[in-house]
Amino acid sequence: DLPNLVCIPTFQHCSCDMLEFTESAEKEKDNLLKSFYAWSQAVCSKLIEAGYWADYIDPCSGYPVLGTQGSSTYNEVEGMQLLLRYKFQQVGMCKVILHPRWGQRIYPASMFTVAPLEQIQKAIKWVESSFQQKTEEKSGEI
Repeated sequence: DLPNLVCIPTFQHCSCDMLEFTESAEKEKDNLLKSFYAWSQAVCSKLIEAGYWADYIDPCSGYPVLGTQGSSTYNEVEGMQLLLRYKFQQVGMCKVILHPRWGQRIYPASMFTVAPLEQIQKAIKWVESSFQQKTEEKSGEI
């Protein structure tokens, strides 16, 4: 179903520069990865429940999380550059994507599906509502 494949690029704004390798920057990147995993798992689950294929990419390895690993990986920087025409900066052997608003203070990660746009929007809306409710319940416990 390749003609219907949709890439859903995500960006989380972060306080650290993605090129920082301090303890606090690594902790923030770990938290952003966990946040992406939780959100993507929930969205993919809703889409799969509705009968559509969906998967998300582990930004650390470039491999799909739910599916089997193939012979190649997905490069987030090249994907964002190709799909969104975002600029990048070459830093040594690495390319760093430059978000038009947040520069390199972002955590990019992607998910893919063959679901139609209405289903994707419905799943995202449900997940965001669910996460918001959990956040409100958590803050009410304090």
